[in-house]
Amino acid sequence: MQALGETHDCVFSHWRWPAPDLLARNDDYCLTVDPFDGHLDLTMFRWTAATEAALVEHAVDCVSPGRGVPSLKALAPHAHQIKKLRSPSDEISLADLPLLSELEEIWLPSAPPVHGDYRQLTKLKTFSCLDAETLSPQLLQNPGLQRLRLYRPRKLKSLNLLAACSQLQSLHLRGAPLANLAGIEAWRQLNTLSLVNCRSLSDISALRSSDRLEVLEVFKCPKLTMLQGVEGLRALRWVFMLDVAGPFDSFGALRHWPHLESAELLLPATTVDWAALAGHREAARIMLDTQPGFKLPDEAELRRIFAAQGRQVRSLQLYPKGDCPAVEVTFESPYWHLPQPPAGHNRTAVS
Repeated sequence: MQALGETHDCVFSHWRWPAPDLLARNDDYCLTVDPFDGHLDLTMFRWTAATEAALVEHAVDCVSPGRGVPSLKALAPHAHQIKKLRSPSDEISLADLPLLSELEEIWLPSAPPVHGDYRQLTKLKTFSCLDAETLSPQLLQNPGLQRLRLYRPRKLKSLNLLAACSQLQSLHLRGAPLANLAGIEAWRQLNTLSLVNCRSLSDISALRSSDRLEVLEVFKCPKLTMLQGVEGLRALRWVFMLDVAGPFDSFGALRHWPHLESAELLLPATTVDWAALAGHREAARIMLDTQPGFKLPDEAELRRIFAAQGRQVRSLQLYPKGDCPAVEVTFESPYWHLPQPPAGHNRTAVS
């Protein structure tokens, strides 16, 4: 789901994802074009003269080396043009990774048996690994890294292990064994933080130093019982919190986020200041959970409260019979004017 804001000015699930444009496919390679960013992706089944010719003739900047590629050394003569490495075969050692010195982005479906030293890639900006269980965080201490996504990083027990990533802007962690966020203060540029299924996380008070944070997601962190540090994040635009233990006495924290545009706070709150909720002039969509047994106002009353604050309701959904009664409201907002999709693409319905 996209965040709201000046850059992403609507909430929608996605455009209907078109298949990459196929330029060529044979026994040696498959050449496609990413329909959104225009990058050429060369998936290599075998390293042959034909494969090398395709790499050179099409000025390919993204490569996906398969099992038929003996090693990354074969790609070294073309390192000047290769900017992205995606889904290398598990049989390829990444020990030779520094030979691809122009790499800006790496996407790994799983941690390879032999890692490269990502610190030596001076132009690396984006790193993603969907199974980082064996990945040593020390190998990622690259000062130029801006975007980092790690799933199951079992060795990342402290953010201090990534302190050298001083330019980090976006961090997504799923299943990290963190107890707290000590060390996050080193990242003065951080604007996006996602913590999912971090089941040992019990303290996020260090967030108070992240004064540029705009997007915050905290999901399935059952030991997180206190939310100190969140209220003072005045740059927050998009907030998603679900399956944390609480307590969360009220949604008064909303008042501390003047630029709030979209929030899903599925927390066991005991009170809701509906007028304060409507007072967010930039808010386009807010969904709130409450405590079991909480009595929601009826729809007509809520609409009157919102109208008194000068907000025009686009849609209002009440869930009074749920285990935790909830409300979802979208207000009329310029953010709902959807940008035009890329030429030839159809857009799905707004979520």
